[in-house]
Amino acid sequence: MSYPTRILLIDDDEDDGYIFNIALNSLPHNFELLYYQDSEKALATLSNTAFNPPDMLFIDWNMPKLSGNHCLESIRKLPGYATIPIIICSTSHNTELQKEVRQLGASHFLAKPSTIKDLVEKLKDIFFIRWENN
Repeated sequence: MSYPTRILLIDDDEDDGYIFNIALNSLPHNFELLYYQDSEKALATLSNTAFNPPDMLFIDWNMPKLSGNHCLESIRKLPGYATIPIIICSTSHNTELQKEVRQLGASHFLAKPSTIKDLVEKLKDIFFIRWENN
């Protein structure tokens, strides 16, 4: 299985960022994780034309300042980001939210699991779907 190399995570919860990093490090691949707690700073970085875009983005849905909805729509409008996979993450398992994020341009919806082991398995699934089936 192949994996993306550069992953950008936007999540205001430092614990979630830490857990995400542990899960990535549990996979048999070396990742470059770019992590932003501040959605405005993340969007400013992505908007900078000198910034090398990541292979994949994970965005928390519920954040202060700029919501996941706003981040998703703004990022999709940036040059070069139309086809980069963007995964929306949320503690919600609401099927209507899952439909909404796809309509807004998300590639996938990740309901945040309660254990690191489950997160590792969900990341494997996301990477398999994106890199092996396209």
